[in-house]
Amino acid sequence: MFRMKAFGRLLGTAGNARNTAPSTLIAMSTTFHPRSSGTFPLPAMQRSFVISSSRYFTRTVTLDAELAELRPLEEPEKWIAILENTAAAPWLLTLPPDHENRLKLAYTLLFQIVLYLSRPMEAEQAEQFLVAFGTAVVPPESEIGRARSAVIPILNAVVHHISSIPINSSVRAENPEIFDIFSALQAIHDMYLMDSINALENWSEVWPRIQPVVLELGMKLDEKGFGLNLDELDDTTKTEEKPE
Repeated sequence: MFRMKAFGRLLGTAGNARNTAPSTLIAMSTTFHPRSSGTFPLPAMQRSFVISSSRYFTRTVTLDAELAELRPLEEPEKWIAILENTAAAPWLLTLPPDHENRLKLAYTLLFQIVLYLSRPMEAEQAEQFLVAFGTAVVPPESEIGRARSAVIPILNAVVHHISSIPINSSVRAENPEIFDIFSALQAIHDMYLMDSINALENWSEVWPRIQPVVLELGMKLDEKGFGLNLDELDDTTKTEEKPE
């Protein structure tokens, strides 16, 4: 479960995520979990990716010692498969008719990225992995190379969905903080991500600009009620799959 309290402790007096020290961002990315209420509005195909992801991600970890532990995957390959399946999903750029649902879908996509980056590891290994993801020179067929290639279309889809919400939409008027943070992501997208080949070649310059904004936007979407309740997702799927 994503806990705003835990994020408050992590952020401390460092300000918002765009101005937070890298070590704090590492801690944030390893404790980013979904929370909110309400049913998930997306078609079954979209839900299936989120539900299958959540089953691998047996939560929870925050700064509170009494909370439950994460259980690791049997195979690391499954984590990259989740990310690549999302990046290649046929619904990725399909706009939900409802503007609020576009924000919920954007959160879902951001969650897929953070899910991959926060997969269960020992603390030292997790920090090394995040540093490698952001800065290591790797071949495109490596796990990190494949993950970077998948992150770009997912972030392009996030920008696509949120930017499609009209200026005069009540969703924009009611959530100015979300759109303020999104404007930073859109600027980074327009500067770096429209040319995916160039973005990958200059990843060590691009990712440090993207990561804190992704975390901050995901946190704000969740705080404002556009996150996911994975327990309800699971219940919904069980109901749909029950034989008549």
